[in-house]
Amino acid sequence: MDFFETLLKRHSVRAYQTREVEDEKLEKIMGAGLHSASARNRQPYQVYVVKNQSLREKIVQANFKANFWMKEAPVIMVICINASKLPNQGTYEHNYLDAGIMTGNMMLTATAQGLGSCACAAFDKDEVRKIIDIPKDLKPILCLPIGYPREDKKGKFDLSKSYEKLAHFLTHYKKRKINDIFKIK
Repeated sequence: MDFFETLLKRHSVRAYQTREVEDEKLEKIMGAGLHSASARNRQPYQVYVVKNQSLREKIVQANFKANFWMKEAPVIMVICINASKLPNQGTYEHNYLDAGIMTGNMMLTATAQGLGSCACAAFDKDEVRKIIDIPKDLKPILCLPIGYPREDKKGKFDLSKSYEKLAHFLTHYKKRKINDIFKIK
C-alpha cells in the first residue's frame, strides 16, 4: 500500500479480532514512534506497550464507559509525556505536540500493516498510572489500542442510547472538504 493510500485508509477502529499482533509488526510501530519528529529531537515521551491481558483489563476499567470496546484489543499502548518543563527545552505544551506526531506515525504504521487503532484520551489518568506503575514525572495522555480489525463491525459503533448514536454520527462521520479546513491566502 502506498503512503497516500495508507493516509486515506486509516480510521478509528473500535472492534478487534482476538488474534495476537505479531512482535515484528509491533516493532515497526515502535520504530515509527522512535523516528518521529520532535522539537530539538527531545522525544519527551514514554510509551508503555501493554500485552498482558490482566493489565489490559484493568486499563479498560479505568477508561470511561464509552470505551468499553477496548477490551477486545490485544495490545494497548499508553502514551505518556514528560510532565515537567526542562531547562532550555521548550515549553511543556510542546510535549503534547511531539506525542501527537509520534502517535500519528504509529497509527499510520499500524494501518499500513493491516492493523487498526484508535487514540483514546478519556480515561482516569491516575488509575492507569497505578495499574502500570508510571513514574510521577510522566503524565499519561492517550491509550492507543492496536489490533486486527473485525470486518463484521467495520464502520459500526452501536451505543445503547439513540442520542449518543446521533452525537457519534455527527462528530465522526461528517465529511468536510479541503476548503472547509485549509484557507489559501
